[in-house]
Amino acid sequence: MSRGEYAGPAGASAGMRALSLLLLLTSLGCERLEQERTERQAAIDSREAIVRYAARVPETYPKQEAFVKAIATLGGVTDPAKLGPLAALKIAPAITAYADDLKAFDDIPPGILAAHQAMEAAHRSLAEAFKRFGTGLERKTYAANRAALALEVGRFNDAQQVYAAAAKAYYAEHAVDVTPPPPLSL
Repeated sequence: MSRGEYAGPAGASAGMRALSLLLLLTSLGCERLEQERTERQAAIDSREAIVRYAARVPETYPKQEAFVKAIATLGGVTDPAKLGPLAALKIAPAITAYADDLKAFDDIPPGILAAHQAMEAAHRSLAEAFKRFGTGLERKTYAANRAALALEVGRFNDAQQVYAAAAKAYYAEHAVDVTPPPPLSL
């Protein structure tokens, strides 16, 4: 075939076929590299989100300590006339304030979102249980009110354990070191 004549696909030179193959392989390689880059960036973004979340958690410790101290005020109080107002007017609002702090988190990583929301809900349920326990508390209603409160405290403790396990696993998965909360002083 002389120069300038059309060779057509069947007559394509080996060089052209090699160039086409090279372009195809380069294109596929670029797509793979782009996918790997996207996956790496997603991992970095996830880690940064959990680091921000973990850094924000200690901001809630003062309100958490306040509600634990409020609960500690119940110790030794046996008079329903004193117990009721402590539960309904001191403890429930302190727990609600802490739940409000949890609700105020605005950049919760998806991997811990459900556990975080469940923990907030558990605090709200506990606050409501303390309100119900204390509202109109009398000697004759004490046993029934206490049983209902004890049930909710059990649910709350279960929710705390689930959250702690989820947070620990999520932090470990993203290699984030977390400073545990300070011991609560009662």
